[in-house]
Amino acid sequence: MIFRNMTFFFLLVLCVLTACSRTTDYRDPLPGDFSGVLLDSKEGQEEAYFLFMQAALLFEEGKLDEAETSLVEALRLDPKASFIHYFLALIYTRKGELEEAVAAGKNALLHDPELIDAHQLLGEIFLATKKPDKAVIHLKKVVEARPEEEEPYLKLGVAYVQSGELSQATKIFKDLRKKNPNSLSAMLALGRLYRQAGLFSLAEDSYRDILLRQEDFLPAFLELGEVYERMQQPGNALDVYQEGLKADPERMNIRFRIARLLIQENRWDEALEQYQIILGYDPGNAEALQKSGLIHLERQNWEAAEKFFKELLEGRPELDQARYFLGITLEKQDKSEEALKILLEAKSGGEGYPEILIHIGYLYHGLNRVAEGISYLESHLGEESATAGLYRLLSILYEADGREQKAFQMLEKGLEKFPRDIDLLYQKGMVFEKQGKREEAVSIMYDILQLDADHSDAMNYIAYSFAESGMQLDKALKMARKALELNNVGHIQDTLGWVYFKMGKYSEALKYLEMAVDGMPADPTVLQHLGDNYAAMGKYREAREIYEKILEISPENKDVIEKLMHLPDQK
Repeated sequence: MIFRNMTFFFLLVLCVLTACSRTTDYRDPLPGDFSGVLLDSKEGQEEAYFLFMQAALLFEEGKLDEAETSLVEALRLDPKASFIHYFLALIYTRKGELEEAVAAGKNALLHDPELIDAHQLLGEIFLATKKPDKAVIHLKKVVEARPEEEEPYLKLGVAYVQSGELSQATKIFKDLRKKNPNSLSAMLALGRLYRQAGLFSLAEDSYRDILLRQEDFLPAFLELGEVYERMQQPGNALDVYQEGLKADPERMNIRFRIARLLIQENRWDEALEQYQIILGYDPGNAEALQKSGLIHLERQNWEAAEKFFKELLEGRPELDQARYFLGITLEKQDKSEEALKILLEAKSGGEGYPEILIHIGYLYHGLNRVAEGISYLESHLGEESATAGLYRLLSILYEADGREQKAFQMLEKGLEKFPRDIDLLYQKGMVFEKQGKREEAVSIMYDILQLDADHSDAMNYIAYSFAESGMQLDKALKMARKALELNNVGHIQDTLGWVYFKMGKYSEALKYLEMAVDGMPADPTVLQHLGDNYAAMGKYREAREIYEKILEISPENKDVIEKLMHLPDQK
């Protein structure tokens, strides 16, 4: 709430109510701080007075527009009445019309510069609208006039914080604490100030001071825990949150924080226990259900994950993110048809829908319902969900449907809309590779490296192409090494080994080709590279074993059959 001091208002209402039981003279002094300031002349006095009283009752009943009308009319009769301007500012504030509230507040101060309630209201409005320099001017007046109250000090300190004057804010909060050494508000404000400034040790001291005086002060537990988290001390944060739970075991926001820290430490079972407690208090809590499902998803407990996501969607069917995770969970259990049905119920255009749309396409592909997938995805091309990934997936589906020209056209359309999308470019390069247009593919890979100098797959493709052609092998070696540094995976290990093979460095090649086969034991090309290297090193028995393994995977591989026929029988 922006404004606080309503004593004036309730006194006004009391005045109106008592007016019903006695004869009221329009010259009776007003209660509160406004005695004797109503009107300077008798003209219109009685009407203005009762309009003002009427506005007070209307305000109490929540009829703000009618109250505003009454006050505007009252000000027409007495434009210098500061308290009416102030009351009008209150009404504007309650209505959220802050510019009008500021204007009315300034009018009040124009006619009575010492009207402290007006200073306070303006200070709070400027504080709420992030105009701290203006807030400071008015709140300083309030502090001077009401030194016994804590709230003006706190708000003035916040205004200094907003303006970046942290030393002034610290002084204000320390002054308040000096006036009241046991002021929890002052300690809390100092703790927050120190935390914001990154002075975590001082913040810790402030929060500990609070807890020494009031053991169950929950904001201190929460904020001290945050301090420890920012200090990279999750153990201390957990201890503090656990202390907070002793003070209030039903404080769910503490349990959520504990669960989050436990997840960060891979303490899954303990995190699940916290979520179960939360669900005991609040069975439909969406965050607890979703986090429980995600933990089970991470641990590949598919059935348990499915249970939590389905329960979540029963109560919150609009949560498409949960729908997406449920789809993944079902797919992992070979329930692709059910997964597709669940995802098709997602709201088109909703948050996360582009990702859901892509997954729907892959499900259609996996279910061999390619034509349906194409039709469904094409119906979304004109929407905001039409990402670069959608064009890429459509290209894949068209290729699976045997329409290679259409697949290429879809890539071209996608690149017209997303010319710098690396995945689309890479897919285009792979199409050129399948068409035997290796020079065009290499050119695309160089385009990708202009956009992302560390794209390991683009480097790998160029290096492998050079190795296959037997050209620029030094450059190929350099690129393959860098690609492997960036992404140590089987197909790049194979490329580096193959470059060494082409350079005649068979011992170096052997190291990387064996690594590649370990990671890709069923890939005929990778196996053949290793077999060729064994043969080049004179290890014919090992080469024969590798070639025979390839024929188990690909019996019609003529190249391997021929190599076996010409392989010496030597060991």
